[in-house]
Amino acid sequence: PTPTGFVALWNLQADCTEDALRAALHEVDFEPEVIGRIGDTAGTFALVFREEYMASGITVAFNKLDPAKEILQDNGERIRAAKWSANAVEQWSDEHVPEFIKTGMSINVQRLTDQFIALHRI
Repeated sequence: PTPTGFVALWNLQADCTEDALRAALHEVDFEPEVIGRIGDTAGTFALVFREEYMASGITVAFNKLDPAKEILQDNGERIRAAKWSANAVEQWSDEHVPEFIKTGMSINVQRLTDQFIALHRI
């Protein structure tokens, strides 16, 4: 299988790790199959889901999230999420995705896809 749901998540607390993020997302029933850093910027992650609807759901949930809920710790800025689609004319669900996130996702999407495929090899 190949993944169809990709999300960029940024403005997380600088010391957030992949394991801590996975645990926090598990608490709210979002379980990406792959989590990877986007570039060298602390607090930025890519999430990979088997299904695109999961990517859409987490994007809506985190962009509408009340910061007081404290599911994830931010870096002083509001936590942001945007869905990325390889096959869409407009690849991002949000026109205000920072350039470093766009570039980082472009650079890392193959590695993330390869990790996803490796998880599903029999």
